[in-house]
Amino acid sequence: MIAEISQRPHVQFKEHQLGPHHPQSIALGELTPSPIAQRRFVPSWASQLASIFDLDAMQRITVNLRDSTYYIVNGQHTVAALRILGFSPTDVVPCEVYKGLTEKQEAFL
Repeated sequence: MIAEISQRPHVQFKEHQLGPHHPQSIALGELTPSPIAQRRFVPSWASQLASIFDLDAMQRITVNLRDSTYYIVNGQHTVAALRILGFSPTDVVPCEVYKGLTEKQEAFL
C-alpha cells in the first residue's frame, strides 16, 4: 500500500533540481494520475468541480513524462471534471510537462 504523503520522509528539491519544463497540449486519454504525487481521488469533488467548471479559467495540468507515460502530478480532479463534462480521450488539454522526474520529485511538485 502506498504511504500517505504526510507519512513519507520529507525531501526538498529546489526548482532548478527538477529540470526544465515546457507547455504542451496533450490528449486526455494519454494522462494517468501519479500514484505517489496525487492525493486520494474524491469523485464527489470532481463532480462538484465539473458543475462550476470555467474552461477559460483552467490552468495547465502538471505532468511528468516518465517511462513513456504522462503522469498527472497536479490536476487529476480537473481531468476527471473534463471527462464528466463530455470531453473525449482525444481532446487535448494544456499541460506543463516535466521529463524524467522520479516519483519523489513528482511528489515535491
